[in-house]
Amino acid sequence: MLGRQDVNPGDIQARLVELQSLMLDAQRALADAEERNRLLSVKLDEANRIATLRDDMEFIHDGGYYVRKSEEKRVPYCPLCWRVDVKTVPLELQTVEGSYWCFLHKNEYKTKEGERLGVCRSEKSGADLLRSEIPLGENANARFRQPGRL
Repeated sequence: MLGRQDVNPGDIQARLVELQSLMLDAQRALADAEERNRLLSVKLDEANRIATLRDDMEFIHDGGYYVRKSEEKRVPYCPLCWRVDVKTVPLELQTVEGSYWCFLHKNEYKTKEGERLGVCRSEKSGADLLRSEIPLGENANARFRQPGRL
């Protein structure tokens, strides 16, 4: 183009401006793609972390709570916190062996031994909790107990 006699310097300047604009657009698109890629990587990492944790969680029917298979000491975790919020919130051990309390959901979980040894602390039944306080997810079918019931 420069070797030709009929070259217009204004055309060259306009073409250079157009190329610069296209390069800036390409740089913006690349930056956007890198950001989307970063966000997707974060989501994938979180999904993998949850999948690993899900594989590690075991539901204990005698008590209605979860434990992590990988933990040497079997810590009970609230089934609502796990199923609704995908959070591992340890249950508080009560004074009666086999009796545990979720401070977030104000609900008690008892093993058969805990039922035998003590009285339930919860004033609300699981059905009351389901109706009033806790927005449950589709898979949240935690086992609740009323005082005096198995």
